[in-house]
Amino acid sequence: FEGTMHYNEAFSLNNDAIVLRGCIIRNTKFAIGIVVFTGLDTKLMQNSGAVRVKRTHIDKLMNKFIFTIFFLLFCFCLIAAALNAWWERTYGNDFTSYLVRKDVDNPDVIGTLQFFSYIIILNTLVPISLYVSVEIIRLGQSWLINWDVEMYHPPTNTPAVARTTTLNEELGQIDYVFSDKTGTLTQNVMNFLKCSVGGVIYGKDPVEGEPYSGFIDPSLQTALDNKQADVDDFFRLLALCHTVQPETIDGKIEYQAQSPDEKALV
Repeated sequence: FEGTMHYNEAFSLNNDAIVLRGCIIRNTKFAIGIVVFTGLDTKLMQNSGAVRVKRTHIDKLMNKFIFTIFFLLFCFCLIAAALNAWWERTYGNDFTSYLVRKDVDNPDVIGTLQFFSYIIILNTLVPISLYVSVEIIRLGQSWLINWDVEMYHPPTNTPAVARTTTLNEELGQIDYVFSDKTGTLTQNVMNFLKCSVGGVIYGKDPVEGEPYSGFIDPSLQTALDNKQADVDDFFRLLALCHTVQPETIDGKIEYQAQSPDEKALV
């Protein structure tokens, strides 16, 4: 991208001055810029393709049943219409004194009209209410998911939310779980538990079921008070060799780092 932005003076814009979507600008109170590549020109829209409709196994099974029932209904009506045309051609004239034909007397035309009559008569074969019943059941299942206390996450005050009612019956039938990196399933929460300084390991093993209470080891504090060279170098390197930036948000200091490892150490 190449361009010029005029704000009191002219500023040249090129690829070095572009901040991609999702980037965070630190240690800057404000920034002035323009938005480029919007709408259909964005990378997301350029890479987006046709949306694939997700259907459950029950939906596919019901669709097969409905198509089969429609096929059987068509066959029944076709057979009944053909038999009606044959009956009109063979015995229809014997009943003209009882069944007066005013407009149509062709057996083939009568059989064709009777085909549509049989469709109306046998339309109850098609279970139209089946889809309505399944959707009501799915709606009830989504309410049960939203009300499930065991699916509530207290640390973030986040309950379970069923955003769709079409995939409820697929729960528990997962064959494969794809994860792109460590942290997708582990939340990328890292705690400083142990450290090794000069071949000496400081720290304690975590107790299962107890929350993280910070790094605890009195021997490390004792070594620091005694001004051991290795311990001094260790803390000096921790204080200098990192990319952590403190920011004050709503009166609280928040640490921003390129990796959770550095943030956990600092």
